[in-house]
Amino acid sequence: MSAENIPRASIQPARYGGIDTELKNLKLLARRLQPILTIHSTELQIFQRLCYKNKNQHRGALFWRNVIEVRRFLERIESLNLCDSINAFRSKFYDTTQSVNSIKGPWTHCPDTNYLADYSEKCRKALRLVEKTAERCLNAHRSFHRSITRTLALELHEIIEQIRACTIRLSGIVGSILIITLHVDRRLF
Repeated sequence: MSAENIPRASIQPARYGGIDTELKNLKLLARRLQPILTIHSTELQIFQRLCYKNKNQHRGALFWRNVIEVRRFLERIESLNLCDSINAFRSKFYDTTQSVNSIKGPWTHCPDTNYLADYSEKCRKALRLVEKTAERCLNAHRSFHRSITRTLALELHEIIEQIRACTIRLSGIVGSILIITLHVDRRLF
C-alpha cells in the first residue's frame, strides 16, 4: 500500500475538524484494542498449549477438528497485528519522524484515496476473519459440549469459551475501526 500524501493546505479547511475527530477516535480505538489483543494473545498461548498436550488423546474426536480450526483462525487474527496497523494508518497523517504514540501537534498531511480505500478493504477483511473466528469458536463449543467426558476436557471447554468471548469483542472493535476509516475516507474526498 504505497501512498502519496496530500498536504494539509490542499484540503478544504471545513474538513479539518472531521479529520481531527476521526484521528482522535482511531487513537481511542487503538488504546481499547491493545488490552484486548493482549488478552487474546495470552489466551491463544494457553489454547496452543492445551492443543499440544491433548492432540494425541483427542485426535480422532470430531470436536478436535473444530478445535484445530479455531486455533488456526486465532493464529491468523494474531498475525494481522491490528494495533500496529492502526498506528501505521494514523502515522500517515503526521510527520514520519515522530513516534505515533508521542504525536502532539496537528496532522500535517493525509494519504490519498487509494491508500484509504486499501486500508478500508484491509479492515473489512479483518472484520470478516474475526466474525468467522467467532462463528468457528461457537461451533467448536457446541461440538465440544456434545462430547464432554473428561476433566481435562472441561479445562479446554473453559478456554474455548474465553476465546469465543474475546473474538466477539474483537469483532466489535474491528467493526468500529472499519466504520471510522470509512468516515475518514468520506470526509476527505
